[in-house]
Amino acid sequence: MNPGLKLVLFLSVFISGCARTEYKPYSESEGSPIEMSRTVNFYVSPALGEGSSQCVLVLPPPEYNSSNFIGHIEKVLVRHLSDRFSFVVGGRARDARAANLAFDLTILADQMDFAEAIDCDSIFEYQILLPKYNYMLVWSEVRIGVEARLFRQRDGLDLWKARHVARRSAGGLSFSPFGLVVNAYDANAFSSDGDVVESVAEDLMRRLFKTMPNKGGTG
Repeated sequence: MNPGLKLVLFLSVFISGCARTEYKPYSESEGSPIEMSRTVNFYVSPALGEGSSQCVLVLPPPEYNSSNFIGHIEKVLVRHLSDRFSFVVGGRARDARAANLAFDLTILADQMDFAEAIDCDSIFEYQILLPKYNYMLVWSEVRIGVEARLFRQRDGLDLWKARHVARRSAGGLSFSPFGLVVNAYDANAFSSDGDVVESVAEDLMRRLFKTMPNKGGTG
């Protein structure tokens, strides 16, 4: 195996194996190498606790399309938001309602008008960061990041924001032929598992939403 590849594999396995999730202020995320750390950066406004939001509109991400990948991310995201707010509008239900009311959710003005039309007082927007799939025969990794923001519809005030990159991997380095075979098998099985993306998305959202108070700050 190429010495450079060995070093990359060793560092990746070492970092993912030793890292612990840390929760830090969002201001500390600026300029930090987010792809190399297991850190959740977040901010919670005191205004989030000033009366709970009843409805949250989830905007599609800038790269929104109908792919299964985006669908997995949004499905998990909406489920976690629904644990904290009475009514969440996202996914296919959002797209259908926006189309019926003739709103284009790629246009900022339409986003605000749509939220008002369906009586959602808060808006949730997000973008997907660093989506990567690495497969190197004896090591495989899936990595997904999200940067998210919840803000008030009427004045754009930030209520909460956070970002994090989650990853899972299988396989690794070995100096024995048997170990190489086992690692190659594990890496191949991991890369072939259709549930891995949804599982990584679950880890990601669980850590992100751990920083958001329940029911918009009421509990």
